[in-house]
Amino acid sequence: MKGLTKEGPPCLEVLRHYECYCYQAAYYLLGNERDALAAAQAALTELAGGIPLGVLPEPERLLHIRRCVTHHSLHIRKLAVPAV
Repeated sequence: MKGLTKEGPPCLEVLRHYECYCYQAAYYLLGNERDALAAAQAALTELAGGIPLGVLPEPERLLHIRRCVTHHSLHIRKLAVPAV
């Protein structure tokens, strides 16, 4: 995985720090535990393979994480809504 050993803290340590944040954001958007867990896991998996979060300044890091969680949450919500 690309993001694991770049300069700054290892990506997995950074991801562990934001794991709860990802779940809380997903739960806020989705309103149930099962979907929030799936969205948070998908977002964390994507973040682990993407740009190294440890080198981003804190505001940019939070924005990047929030966008990723929102993307996956909306994708899961779209899958849960039956087609009309």
